[in-house]
Amino acid sequence: MDITYSPPSAQALTVLYSLIVGVCGGVVYDVTRLFSALVSPFIRGRAVRSLVRALLDIIFSAVYTVMTVLLIYAGNAGMVRYFMILFTAAGTALYRLTAGRLTGKLFGILSAALIKLADRICAGVRAVVSPLVSAAIERRLIARTVRKMKHNGR
Repeated sequence: MDITYSPPSAQALTVLYSLIVGVCGGVVYDVTRLFSALVSPFIRGRAVRSLVRALLDIIFSAVYTVMTVLLIYAGNAGMVRYFMILFTAAGTALYRLTAGRLTGKLFGILSAALIKLADRICAGVRAVVSPLVSAAIERRLIARTVRKMKHNGR
């Protein structure tokens, strides 16, 4: 069994990198959570909404896994050190308990503002398009009625 020795300074640097990867994982989680909050009101159906959230969870898991694997290969030549995984999780917890709370509140405010903006845009588009569609439907109904009258009048 080949045991490689790492000097304490290299291990401290690896711990720092692990914490940074954990914090980045927390940021990725918040971004996927924001995207879910922004998309969910526009998705009809509980099953589709659950599917979108599941896909976002898969994306988060894949990104977090890739970051962790890259840390293991870059930080320790592919040898898994359990403290790396422990400090990656600690970095995520640290982010979630500090900046994550603030960003969660900010994302809530931001998503509510963006949803209101989207509702106003949709209402404006609906106000412009609805009369046009109504007029087009009315023209088609008149044309159909005229055709029927011509057909019956033969």
